[in-house]
Amino acid sequence: MNEKVEIELREWHYRCGDGCCDDYGTELYLNGEKLEHPEGSTPNFLGEDVPNALKAVLLKLGFDVSVEYTYD
Repeated sequence: MNEKVEIELREWHYRCGDGCCDDYGTELYLNGEKLEHPEGSTPNFLGEDVPNALKAVLLKLGFDVSVEYTYD
């Protein structure tokens, strides 16, 4: 399997005009398409969420995937 896959982590930053609001995050793109969060949460921070980013990419590529995140 030698198909090329392009993954982009696109950072964004928003600050309102009067400076009271400041927000930022990282969106995840696969082959130019913005991926949705696999758990239905906002996709604006998906690039900062490794387990769900992996799941979103693999699901989009057609894999049946389960990601287990454990702590030691």
